[in-house]
Amino acid sequence: MAMDDAGRRELPTDVLVEILLRLPPSSRRRVRLVCRLWRDIIDERTTEMHSCATALLWDIWDRTAYVVDDLSKSSTGKCRKLWKWGKYGQLVGTCNGLLCLCDMVTPGGAVTLVNPATGETLPVPPLPCVDKRRCVPEKWYEAYSFGYHPTSGQYKVVHVPCSFDLPHVFDTVHVLTLGEASWREVPEHDGWCKCDLSAGIVSVDGTTYWVLSYGAIALVVAFDLEHERVTFLEELPAHIANVPPN
Repeated sequence: MAMDDAGRRELPTDVLVEILLRLPPSSRRRVRLVCRLWRDIIDERTTEMHSCATALLWDIWDRTAYVVDDLSKSSTGKCRKLWKWGKYGQLVGTCNGLLCLCDMVTPGGAVTLVNPATGETLPVPPLPCVDKRRCVPEKWYEAYSFGYHPTSGQYKVVHVPCSFDLPHVFDTVHVLTLGEASWREVPEHDGWCKCDLSAGIVSVDGTTYWVLSYGAIALVVAFDLEHERVTFLEELPAHIANVPPN
């Protein structure tokens, strides 16, 4: 083995490639951050870094997921059916090919995670408490968001307590990390928060965003999925400003 100036032993590149290829894709994306060499090897030697993102369309009336095979050929690209949900409900969000669905039969909304490629489903435990006075069954799914944190590799479902007619004051956010048995109530550190549900809730790059609007106040609330902390912004970050609510 070669030795660098610091005396660190280095694996031959071919051996390192074989080791990295044995990691699952989600872990490989995280270890790209270790150093430039690992980043270059993963970018050049693994298939997932060469693949293009696939557009997913959700039919809110038919509750069916479709994919567009080639976005570069918008006029000739085909839209094919991927998966159909037999229950009454709507899509909360998608991450890395997983669907988060809410069937809205159980008060507060019953959430299920689906892998349409394999047909596997994972029911999410129900919320610990639901204020039925603030629930409108047709809109339960709008109070949830589904997010993925690229560094930790964790998937999280976030529920924002809210009223569907007026901004509702609350001091905790409900969070369920995939793999855990129950929801957790995460305190909002400033002691109060609100959500204007008409503006939507969206999760992008490891952060969940919603809008606080009350009187003259109009702020964006950012909930960091890794550290589970709330911060307040005057506007959405530029790279997600045009992302539609999920």
